[in-house]
Amino acid sequence: MKKSSLLFLIIVLLPLSIYSQDTLVLLQAQDGSKRIHLYTKTDTLDISFFPNGKIETSVLAYPGNRGYTQYRYYQNGKMMWSRKLHQSKPNGPSVFYTEKGEKILTINYENGYPKDTLVHTNEYTLVFGKYTYSSIVYGGMEMENGQSNVQEIQGPGQLTWLKLVSFPPKGSKLKSISISSKTDTEGNFMFLLERKKMNYGIFPTYYKVDPNGEVLTEPLSDVSMSGSTGWNLTEKIL
Repeated sequence: MKKSSLLFLIIVLLPLSIYSQDTLVLLQAQDGSKRIHLYTKTDTLDISFFPNGKIETSVLAYPGNRGYTQYRYYQNGKMMWSRKLHQSKPNGPSVFYTEKGEKILTINYENGYPKDTLVHTNEYTLVFGKYTYSSIVYGGMEMENGQSNVQEIQGPGQLTWLKLVSFPPKGSKLKSISISSKTDTEGNFMFLLERKKMNYGIFPTYYKVDPNGEVLTEPLSDVSMSGSTGWNLTEKIL
């Protein structure tokens, strides 16, 4: 989608939101990606765009007990996944695709949990999940009521670049690889690679990892006078 198309979409949505007294939110990230969030009395439209103007994520959500579908796309315009959701939790089929638009597999969910006891593909290893952050800030002095002045903020890691690093088992001739992927506005991410016997870890892209390390260890927490940040890694995937 070109910039002119995006501008046209904004111009069309804006009068509609004013007429219906609904709320229109326009956001732009540092990397140039954009997000349009339209709240109405009957539904919510949420569309995110890559810096090149193509749609990254689209959701038309409904209030109450009605389900809805989330669509996520690669930068080439091909669909990455299609997920049935209910109150922000997977509920129904989630279908995943390659960058060529080929279907990989379908996982069925119920109230946020997979119903399938075994999901297997001979060609690919699929790693997906939700990235969240937790920030603890120490205020130093206690408040007047005697409570500690410590604040903890949590939420989805929106539009965050992550990297998946593979660590071959000891004695294997396979080489370590590193691939990057960006979370969407809800913190969801997906990595797709050829199926091999490997161990995997997911890190922020700026975190330095030794690709030749024989053991995958948890990154050290970042601690300063004003707060701390910690990380968790994936379990082994064979």
